[in-house]
Amino acid sequence: MKWNFINIFKLKEHWNLVKQVINVKKWGLLLFIVLINMIYFGFQTILPDSQVVDEGVLWVEGITPSVASVRYGLFGFLEVGAATNNGGVYLKAGTDSLFNVPVSLSVSYGYQGDLNSYGEAHLIGVTGYTGNKRDYKLSLGADYVQKMETQYVGEEVEPKTTVDHFINIFGGLSYILSSEENTTKLINIEATTGLKLNGEDNMAIYLYGTQIFDKFWFFDTVSLVGGVAMVEPLFPPDLLKSFKIIFGISSRINLFGN
Repeated sequence: MKWNFINIFKLKEHWNLVKQVINVKKWGLLLFIVLINMIYFGFQTILPDSQVVDEGVLWVEGITPSVASVRYGLFGFLEVGAATNNGGVYLKAGTDSLFNVPVSLSVSYGYQGDLNSYGEAHLIGVTGYTGNKRDYKLSLGADYVQKMETQYVGEEVEPKTTVDHFINIFGGLSYILSSEENTTKLINIEATTGLKLNGEDNMAIYLYGTQIFDKFWFFDTVSLVGGVAMVEPLFPPDLLKSFKIIFGISSRINLFGN
């Protein structure tokens, strides 16, 4: 076969078509991940983070039991998105360093529900400390939750509105087990109280591992998550009912950042 300008031109056309197909598949996969996240929206597992997503970076997470998030960083100190562990659609402001000390701090407000019958608001504050060798991170925070529910009995009966408040205090430890050229392995231990003002509680403990892969396909990082959660711990013989399996994936895409 002789290579001439026509063959080279056709080869270039085929290559451009291949790149277009790859690009469509890329965004198709991203849309698929987002749809899976929407399906899983509901119960919170992975706790809120003290750090803010970098400017121009998109985070997408889908982790069961029923946790999902789509986050985006703005201006280097703001974060917006929709996430179960931030209370729905939310806005967060924070810093990753205070006076050159490896202490991160953030405050966020999130809301989910409708305007008529149900609403849930979250005011969350989190602080974190990263060790000098950056091999571990300690986090501590609180989530003030206000839930409002309105019941409509009939047109002649005045709607009944109930408001519930509770403070969820949580904390966690992340420790790097190993760090190689393209992958990092971590172990995470987290706990939450779910303490209500009426004395009730909704305690949960999470133990899970995370393996982070750098520069995978068009992602900056892809993280695989797996472990167990013990929600509202019970005593034997009902202890096994408290356990839930944690598994999922999170991805970091640098859309417009440096």
